[in-house]
Amino acid sequence: MMVLVFTIFSDCSDDDSSPTTTTTTTTTTTTTTTTTITTCDNLIAINDSNPLNAVKALDICQTASAKYIRANGVNTSHSTQIGITDSFGTNVSPQNGQRMLVLSTGIARSSVQTQACGGTSCFGNGAGTPPNGYPQDITGCSPNNNINDDIGIEITLLVPENAQGFSFDFIYFTFDYPEFICNAFNDQFIVTIDTNPIGSINGNIAFDSNSTPIGVNANFINPGLSNLLQSTGFDSWGDAATTGWLRTSAPVTPNQEITLRFIIWDTGDQSSDSTIVLDNFQWNTSNTVVSTNPI
Repeated sequence: MMVLVFTIFSDCSDDDSSPTTTTTTTTTTTTTTTTTITTCDNLIAINDSNPLNAVKALDICQTASAKYIRANGVNTSHSTQIGITDSFGTNVSPQNGQRMLVLSTGIARSSVQTQACGGTSCFGNGAGTPPNGYPQDITGCSPNNNINDDIGIEITLLVPENAQGFSFDFIYFTFDYPEFICNAFNDQFIVTIDTNPIGSINGNIAFDSNSTPIGVNANFINPGLSNLLQSTGFDSWGDAATTGWLRTSAPVTPNQEITLRFIIWDTGDQSSDSTIVLDNFQWNTSNTVVSTNPI
């Protein structure tokens, strides 16, 4: 197996995805505010295997390194558990730029895309080794220490000198709903940062108000958001639900190198897949705390 580690330059000039800059100017009688947004994720194919382009799909256009990993951080190859897309179903579109990164315990494709799973369960990487402290037990629910079909991406980058934090957006879909609520088969999605900021749980910064990792037991799951399931496969292949778009934030120290891991896995078996769609990574210049909230 060959594992590739790439460096992405701030001008995104290493492929055809040239940066696009959009400037919006708002003027009142007393002030003029100009907002500039730079993106670098156009013209990336859904099956692109370069982890550097997955970083771009998150709207990270600065120098960084990236690699695909299993849940325990071991390198892994690109597969259909990973996708880069301009849409996921009918009603899930990029929050910024032109592309989003999709990670799945099954196949990272919607029902209208080539190579779609076609059912609730498609096998991926097989048995995996969880990170320390995971799968996180849920109070009152059956524990399970076995994970399968785990997939993730590790990204290392330097915090800008004026940044106090960062944020990113995501939406989680799962076939665990409603059959496996508070069950031993609860898939989980976590995002860890090696600096372990105050408020993180075993390094994880993505969880609900009960400190529950993103999954079917998180209080963000909302069966009323069925419109977001349209043409994703989660609307037609079996019972399912989504969180809707969420935004996670965390603090950082300026000029410090950080390593982020975005990881999803099946808990207990390889059935009833879950999928995460990620987008819109942004640096924040104001004080930031660990939080995840609906957008």
